[in-house]
Order: sequence, then C-alpha cells, then structure tokens
Amino acid sequence: MNWSLLVSSLAEDSSPAVERPSPLAALAFGLPLLLCGLALLPLATMLARKLWRQREVVFARWGFSHALLAFLAGIASMLVMGFIPGEGALVGIGRSLLVLITVSAVAFWGCKRMESEPWKVLGLRTDGIGRSAGMGALTYFMVLPVLVGAHVCWPALLDLMEIEWAPQAVAEMIAGLSGGELALACILAIAVQPFFEEFIFRGFLQPLMVQNFGDRGGMLLTSLAFASLHGVAVFPQVLALSLLLSAIMLRTQRLYAAWAVHGLHNGLQLLLMFQVSP
Repeated sequence: MNWSLLVSSLAEDSSPAVERPSPLAALAFGLPLLLCGLALLPLATMLARKLWRQREVVFARWGFSHALLAFLAGIASMLVMGFIPGEGALVGIGRSLLVLITVSAVAFWGCKRMESEPWKVLGLRTDGIGRSAGMGALTYFMVLPVLVGAHVCWPALLDLMEIEWAPQAVAEMIAGLSGGELALACILAIAVQPFFEEFIFRGFLQPLMVQNFGDRGGMLLTSLAFASLHGVAVFPQVLALSLLLSAIMLRTQRLYAAWAVHGLHNGLQLLLMFQVSP
C-alpha cells in the first residue's frame, strides 16, 4: 500500500497531480484513526477542564438583526470583489480577506453600539492568552486523529457514492507559488485569515447562538454555518474542527485560543500539502 498517497488525502487541497488512493484503502487507513480519536474525546475534555478550571459565561446584547446585517454586508462585499480584476492565489486570498474584514467591521460596530466593553465580550482580552492558547493546542493534538480520519474517510465515501468533488482552487494555486509570494500567502492563510474567521464565528456569532440555543445547540449551529462556507469536499472535517474551536472558545472565552488552534491547523495542512506535492 502506498502510504504517501493516503497521507496526501489529509490535505484539504492537495495537488491535483497526486493520484488519490482507492476508497477502500483510504477507509482502511482512516476509520481506525477516526475511532481512536473519538475514544480520546473524553480524555481531551477532561484535560481541557483541568487546564482551564473556571468557565466564564458571556452574554451578548446584540441580536439576530445585527447578525443579518453583517451577513448582508458580506454578500455585498462579495459582489464588489467580483469586479476587482486579477487572478491567482494572492488575489483570491485578498478578496476573501476583504470580505472577512467587511463582515468583522460591521459585527464590531453592532457590538460596540450594544456593549460597554466590546473587547471583553468578543473574547479579545489581554489576560490568559498563553495559557488558553496552550490548552487549545494540547486539546487539538489529542483530537487530531478525528480530524485526520475525517480528512481521509470523507473523500473516500464521496468516491464510493460517485459524488464528484474537487479541491479548492486557491490552495492549489498556493502550491504553485514560490519566494516572497509563497511566504505572503502562507502568512495570510495561517495568521491573518483565521483571525477574522474566528472573530466572526467564535467571537460574534457563537455568543448569540449559545444564549438562544444552549451550549451544544449554539456550537453546532455556529459550526454548521462555518463548515457550509467551505464546500462539500471538506464539510465533515471542517465541521469537526469548528466544533473543537467552538468548545475552546466556550471554555476560555479567549478568541486568541481559537485563533491559535485555527492557525496551527492551517499551517499543518499547508506543510502536508507541500510534502506530498511533486
């Protein structure tokens, strides 16, 4: 069995030049990892609670009208981005980043109008940054088998069901970059874009969902919204990652912790993509 081909399917957007493994071989590799990761979830939960004993409760005073306004601002900015000329990985990342910044600005505006301490409610506190990020990273590595197993099994299931899927074009184009362009694209993908995504979903949307639908319902709805933006090819694995990020945010109320784990995940994916690219 060619394990390098199996490992290549872990990358969200591996190079099209790398041949995909057979579905049954991928399932034989991914299912044990997935089951192992699920078995480790109680231990990971216990570890997180030991490392961060006291959970704080945040009440968001903004409402669904503010979330709808931020969503509409995102749609409008996407339409505007369509008129910006150019192509390539950096242009694609830049367009998506501008959309995220627009949504974040509208979300922060709504929060600032309703809250006397918007930074605190959004999770942008200056205390406990290192400890919360460390807890998040340790928890991430404990549940990594779940993410790896999902990355392997889901494309195999799609192939067995004869459902066509394709990797995202931007990541394919990143693999073809070099020099300064590659370094800039990696910085944006690892450090900048994850921050704004976490700000929108974990900082702004999740508190609203949690206080209206409870802890589990709020995390699930937030994660479903997050995963739906990434397409069917990576939906379950992104959903699993988002649930982890939501749990970390709910426990610590520190946006930096979710941001650190998100950036770590993207960095590992890019590293793996470059390792398996010919």
